[in-house]
Amino acid sequence: MSRKAGVAILFCFLLVFSSEPLLSSLLCEKTGLSLNMDSLLEMDWTHYHNYTEITTALFTLNDTYPNLVDVFSIGKSAQNADIYCVRLTNEIDTRPKPKVLFVGYHHAREPITAELTLYFVTETAMNYGVNQSITRMLNSTEVYTIVALNVDAFEVVTQNEWQRKNIHPVDEDYDGLLDEDAPDDEDGDGYIEQLLRLDEYGRWVFDQWEGLDDDSDGLLNEDWVGGVDLNRNYGYQWNATCYSGSPDPNDEDYRGAEPFSEAETQVFRDFTLQHNFSYAISFHSGAEVILYPWGHKTTETPDDVAFKAIAGNLSALVNATYEQSGHFYTTSGSWDDWMYGNRSIMALTCEIYMNESAWKYQNGPEPNTMWKGGVYEYFNPDPSNILSAILRWLPALTYTIERTISENQVHDLKIESICPLKATTGTSVGEGYTMGIKLSVTNEGEADEILNASVYANNQLVETKEFTVFSTKTSNVTFTWNTTNWIYGNYSLSAYLEPVWWEEDQSDNFLAEGSVLLSLPGDLTCDKFVNAKDAVPTGAAFGSTPSRPAWNANADINDDKIVNGKDALILGNHFGRRLETTLMYIGGLNDNESIYESAYYGSDGWRGIMYTPASSYYIRRVELIIGQGTGNFTIQVRPDYNGWPSETVLGEVIFEMSSGLSWQGVNFPDSYYLVGGATYWIVFKPVRFSRCSFAEGGVIITSVYDYGEPGWDSKTASYAWMVRFYGDVTTEVPAT
Repeated sequence: MSRKAGVAILFCFLLVFSSEPLLSSLLCEKTGLSLNMDSLLEMDWTHYHNYTEITTALFTLNDTYPNLVDVFSIGKSAQNADIYCVRLTNEIDTRPKPKVLFVGYHHAREPITAELTLYFVTETAMNYGVNQSITRMLNSTEVYTIVALNVDAFEVVTQNEWQRKNIHPVDEDYDGLLDEDAPDDEDGDGYIEQLLRLDEYGRWVFDQWEGLDDDSDGLLNEDWVGGVDLNRNYGYQWNATCYSGSPDPNDEDYRGAEPFSEAETQVFRDFTLQHNFSYAISFHSGAEVILYPWGHKTTETPDDVAFKAIAGNLSALVNATYEQSGHFYTTSGSWDDWMYGNRSIMALTCEIYMNESAWKYQNGPEPNTMWKGGVYEYFNPDPSNILSAILRWLPALTYTIERTISENQVHDLKIESICPLKATTGTSVGEGYTMGIKLSVTNEGEADEILNASVYANNQLVETKEFTVFSTKTSNVTFTWNTTNWIYGNYSLSAYLEPVWWEEDQSDNFLAEGSVLLSLPGDLTCDKFVNAKDAVPTGAAFGSTPSRPAWNANADINDDKIVNGKDALILGNHFGRRLETTLMYIGGLNDNESIYESAYYGSDGWRGIMYTPASSYYIRRVELIIGQGTGNFTIQVRPDYNGWPSETVLGEVIFEMSSGLSWQGVNFPDSYYLVGGATYWIVFKPVRFSRCSFAEGGVIITSVYDYGEPGWDSKTASYAWMVRFYGDVTTEVPAT
C-alpha cells in the first residue's frame, strides 16, 4: 500500500468518527435497527470506562448488530472475571477470511489503551454499511479485539495509580500474608506519591512510598495488591537475562513464578492457539513509539525488513517513532516475542501516549527529600483529551487491517494496449504540438488499485499519472505528449506500470507497442515533406470532429479535436518544407575530446566506456582505433544500470578491425535513440586480439592479451582504444 493510500484511510476514518450521531442514525434507517441504539449514542469519550461499562457496551453492540458483532469470553481472570473478545466481520459472508488481532490493557495504569480498543469496535460496528472503507474491511477480514486483558485492574488502579501488574495475590514480603500493605493516599490530595532522597552523588533515588504501615510490621507499603507483570509472563525467552523481566516479586516488572503462571496469559495463549492471525498489535502507554521483535535481544528477526516497513508506515500515519523493541530496552517473556517466536505472527506493540510534563513534585518531610506524583497523568491523557489520543492512533488499526486484506488478495495489473490518439498507422505529430496517447490497463486482481503508470517515447518519459482501476475492470487513461524541443524522428511508444503491493506477476506491467513520426507540423502523410499530399486530407476532414465520419486525427495538427482554419494555417506556414537526415559526427574520444567517465572490465570478456550524450540523437555509426594489430569485434550500445552495463542491448554490430592506427568503423543496421542526459555504455568484445601499440590521444581502458584475459598496464600503456560516434541528424530544409 502506498503512503497516499494510508493517508486516505486516515481521512476516511476521521470523516466517519467526527460525525457519529448522523452516521449512526443513517445506519438505523438503512437497517431498521433500533435495539439499544440509544445507549450506544449516549457513550461519551470524556471519561475512562470501568469494567462494567465496557462489558455493557460490548453486549449492546452484540445485540444491536448480530450479523457483525460476536462478543465471547476467552476465559476467566485471576479474580474470576470474564475476559471478553469482540469479533467484527460480516457473518452473512461465510467464506474463509484472514484474521487480525488487537489487544488492549495489559497494564493496570494504562486505561487509555482500553479506550482506544473500545472506541474502535464501537464505531466500526456502528458505521458498517455507511462508510465504504469500514464495510470493505469487515466484508474481507475477521477482526478480533480483546478490549482489556487485565480486567481485574480497573478498580485497583483507582486506589493506587502506580499499579502495573495484575491482581493475582503475591506475598511480596514473604510473611505468609497476601496484599496486606499497599501504598495509601495518606495526605488525601488524590495522588499516591513516592518519596525521593538526594544521595551522596547528587542523584534523586527512591526512598519509600506514601502510605501507612497497614499490617503493623514496621514496614511501609511492602506488599501491594497483586501481582505479576503480564507482559513479562509469556513463554518465549521468559527467563532471558534482560533489562526488564525481574524474578523479584517486589519489582513492578515481576515475571511470575513460571511462564504463563497467570490466568490472563493462560487464557490468551489458549485463545491464540485456536486462530491463525496474520497480524496482531498490543497497545500500551508510557511512550509514543512503535516496537517490533525481538524484545529479548538486539539481534534482528528473519523478518526484520518486513517489520521495519510495517513500523515505518505506521510511524508515518500516527507521527511516532519506531524501532526494534530490544533497542528500546530488552525484555524477557514479552507478548510480541511469544506471538512471533511461537506463533509466527507479525506482532507489534504500539505505545500510544506519554506526558513528560505530568510529574508533580513537592518538598519532602526532611531536607534533600521530595515527593513525586502524577504517574497516572504521565500514562494517560486528561479525560477531555481521550478522543484526540484515540483518533491519532486509529490509523494503526485500519492500516493493519488493510494490509492483511491486501496480502490475502490476488493483485495483478496488465497493460492491454498503448496507442496514439491519431491514426493507428502512419501516425505523425508536428514538433511543438501535443498528441494524446491512450493507455488501456486491466485490473485482473481482487482489489481496487491505485497505481502509477508512465508512458515513454523512445524510452524518454512522456508523462506519469496516478489513477484507480477497479477490480476486474479496464480503465483507459489518456497521456499528453508535448513534443516541444523533441528532435525529429521515429519514436517507439512504451508504457510501464509500477507494481502494486503484493503483485507477483509483473510480466505484463510493461508493453512496447506502436510508433509515431515526430515531423514537421502539417506532414500528414508521414513522408517528411509538407506539400499538396497533406493539403488534400486536411481539406477532406475540414470541419470534422472525432465523432464525425470525415474525422482525420492527423489533420488535427494542434490537437484541439476539430479540423479547422487553425490547422490549415499551420499547414500553410510549413508548406514546401521538408526534413533531411544526414550522418553527422556526434562526439567521442577524438582530438582531445573525451567522453570517458568510467571503465568496465567484464569477467565475460566485455570492455567498455560509460557515455552520457549532452543531447538526444539517433546513433548510427561507431568508429574505433585500437592500436596496431587486428581483431574481430562485437560492439554494443547498452543502457546503464546502477553504474554497470545492463543486459538490454539497444544496438549491436560485428566487424573486423584491420591493422593500423586509422579510424575504422561500421554502421549499425538501424539507428538507435539515445536520450540526452541519460547514461549508456559502449562495450566491445574481442574475439581475438593481437598485440598492438599505444594509440596516441586515446584513453587507456584495459590490456587485452592474446587469450582475451583483461588486465591493466599503466606503465607501458601498450593497449588502448579510441571511439567516436556518428548519428542520424534530421534538420529542416526551408521551402524553395
